[in-house]
Amino acid sequence: MFIFFAENRANYNKGQIFPFVIAAIVILTIMAMITANLGKVSVIKTDVANAADASALAGVSILSGWLLGMGLTSDTWCGTAVVTVARMVEIFVMGSDSIKVPSFNLDDDDSDSESDNYDDFPDDLVAAVKLYIQHMIKYYLAFRRLDMDNEMAWANTKQTALRAAFQNSGVDERPQPKDKFKNYMAANPGGSYDDYVQVYLSQDANKTGFAQFMEHPITGYGKPLGKIKPGKTSPLIVTSGYGWKQQEDETFQSSFPGTNQYKNYDNYVEAMVYGSKKYPLETLTFAEYFGTAITWILAAIVAIGAYIKYIEDCSSWWCYIISAIYALIDMGVFVGMLYTLPCGFTFSGRNMERYTRENPIAVQVKRHKDNVNLGMWNFQYGNVVGKSGAYTFRDTGEETVEPVFLQSIVGLIGGMLSSPTDTSGWFKTELHLFETELASGYIQ
Repeated sequence: MFIFFAENRANYNKGQIFPFVIAAIVILTIMAMITANLGKVSVIKTDVANAADASALAGVSILSGWLLGMGLTSDTWCGTAVVTVARMVEIFVMGSDSIKVPSFNLDDDDSDSESDNYDDFPDDLVAAVKLYIQHMIKYYLAFRRLDMDNEMAWANTKQTALRAAFQNSGVDERPQPKDKFKNYMAANPGGSYDDYVQVYLSQDANKTGFAQFMEHPITGYGKPLGKIKPGKTSPLIVTSGYGWKQQEDETFQSSFPGTNQYKNYDNYVEAMVYGSKKYPLETLTFAEYFGTAITWILAAIVAIGAYIKYIEDCSSWWCYIISAIYALIDMGVFVGMLYTLPCGFTFSGRNMERYTRENPIAVQVKRHKDNVNLGMWNFQYGNVVGKSGAYTFRDTGEETVEPVFLQSIVGLIGGMLSSPTDTSGWFKTELHLFETELASGYIQ
């Protein structure tokens, strides 16, 4: 071939390389267009992936903080229940209520009068039942409030996730002030550039639609949830979106404020958050938490103590029988109260894993950009979707929303034996600290 071209080189004409140069330029241009297209799509994919991850973690952090608060509330009610039971035991055994703990007392009765025979049985029973009823009423009101906070926790979780999704989605809408600097100076003689930037450009009218969209959690990004207030039930799935497009005069038109039909615009971001409505909370009773053995030991103390107290002035056999009957009645009522006396909160079935690690929030972020036809090349975009999820989990396997009173007793005894002056290990409130983590592989 080379010999053929060498022998016929005299027949060559000038400019024959030009078609090859044109072809090379076209090929390079196409390659550059493809590279730019793929690069832009890659950036969008990175943005939505980061937005989904950030959104899931931001949302689940709300749940982690709420679980801590619920655990501490359980501790408070456990302490209240322990003091209430101690007061009831004292009434049955000694006929008095002299235990005074200001933060736990349920009434202002400072009477320390004692009963010392079976004639005082009705008074003892009524006094103990009175304490029980007061505890139940206060607990019911507290539980209703906690249940509303429970619903709000999930609503705030989804609202936080939506905010993080939009903030990290890479919206490229630019601010477009109504007046350029020269027009502003003409209308405001004596003004300065600093005034233009700090005063004029900071007005809502000169902010992007997206900036205003993010500043209005009720009518903006959080519109699917409405006004977050006590008792607000969060839907299982919330979807929000924002759309924008650039006009021929280089200004932007956006879907906010207005009907927010974001899918009608050249560019839009859509965020979807999946999650529970609330945690299934249940009451943890004194007997459930402290166990059957402790319950019946206390019952035996009440029965024996009440019997000894009632027979103090007995002088006939029927007095001993009546005292025994009254003591058994006291014990039966006391056991019934222990099996129903609230001592904190727990999850349904006392299954922490089911409602934490196995109950993540899921996030999907969609970024849409219309295809752009430049004549020689049609830039292909369409929809790019990023998915993620996150959950709270127990790092050591011991974390709980239930009271840590029993663990605290163990820590207290151990701390006192090892170092009576060191109180750092007496209370294990760290058992209420749930960790957060992305749910790798969960979202398909």
